[in-house]
Amino acid sequence: MEAAHDPADPLAETRWLQLLADTPGNSSIPQGIVAYADLSAHDVGDLLAAHAKHPNVCSIRQILNVHPDPLYDYTGRQFMREPAWLAGFALLHSHGLSFDLQIYPAQMPEATEVAGRDPDITIILNHTGMFVERSTVIGWRQWRDGMRELAACPASQPRPRRPSFA
Repeated sequence: MEAAHDPADPLAETRWLQLLADTPGNSSIPQGIVAYADLSAHDVGDLLAAHAKHPNVCSIRQILNVHPDPLYDYTGRQFMREPAWLAGFALLHSHGLSFDLQIYPAQMPEATEVAGRDPDITIILNHTGMFVERSTVIGWRQWRDGMRELAACPASQPRPRRPSFA
């Protein structure tokens, strides 16, 4: 779980969660840590390397939801269109990290393109695509078609050094 405890210091949350995981007698939580990183940041490579040093970190999550309705807009930015973000995303593979993808159905075609650029990065779609346009046939089709496109992306295998949840 990623909670974005302090976006200015995302490594602090990772350190705390790893400390909990390493506590003797605590074998149940957290087995897997999904850490936060702004993949568009100039120093994201250093942050990803620092996160990856923690054995229970298995994925990175950055909320990408953008929507024309301010009620649903989380970021106000089209991260998946930014060269700096795409470069940061590409670094995930070298650190053995997957990406937890939080988007809306209208963003699914772009996410499919991103997945195609780096097929070795495992992508986990959060909240089943955050389907908010449920009142129209167009909204349903956009979600259905986007889910099909994402599901058709080549699947990669996670790196074995990450925690086993068995």
